[in-house]
Amino acid sequence: MNRSKELKIYESLGIKHFKKFIMRLHYLLYLPLSFLLKKEYRQEFYYNVRNNYKIGKVNELKDIKTFKKNLYFNGFIHATIAFFNIIFLIFSVSPLSFLINLIWLLINTYCTMLQRYNYIRIDNMLSRCEPLERKKKDNLQKQLAYDEFVEHNIKHKILNSKKEIERDITFDEFLNAASLSQIKEYMTYLRKLQDGSLEESMPLNKKETLQMTLKRERHNK
Repeated sequence: MNRSKELKIYESLGIKHFKKFIMRLHYLLYLPLSFLLKKEYRQEFYYNVRNNYKIGKVNELKDIKTFKKNLYFNGFIHATIAFFNIIFLIFSVSPLSFLINLIWLLINTYCTMLQRYNYIRIDNMLSRCEPLERKKKDNLQKQLAYDEFVEHNIKHKILNSKKEIERDITFDEFLNAASLSQIKEYMTYLRKLQDGSLEESMPLNKKETLQMTLKRERHNK
């Protein structure tokens, strides 16, 4: 089925209204928990923390892709529960149990549709944005690749906090594997070199950190 037609079907079934209801319910459920946090952290908790319902703070497209995986997982869970709701509905022993299972079947069916609805919309957005991000990343990589000082005068090392090991990494290896936000952060480090900072580090993922050490002083032209 054409994806645009699929979106229209979901919208005709009221998926936008269901989405608003779910987000308000999510807000109310998390409201008591937020009171355990300091006032200055509540906005961060509501808007920047990623969970199964919220995309959270987005620094680059990989954050959106991570959330897309959550949607796929959530959709699978709701679809599985909906399947069992159908089984329980068929074998209901009383009108009350039939009604309860029918309600839960509708809820889980709409939750599954909502995950699919958001998944398609995110896919459409990524197809438009990925070429732009790739172009920006290529331009920054070229800028750094032309900087001979970076390649020969900065030592790069990866520290793994979980395995408690460290290993050297070449500048080219880092450049090829780095995300757009990591390249931008790296360029910020280069600017700090001019202020006399000799060593900096930046997280690559949950386990690894890139440590950058200046071998010799950089002379400005």
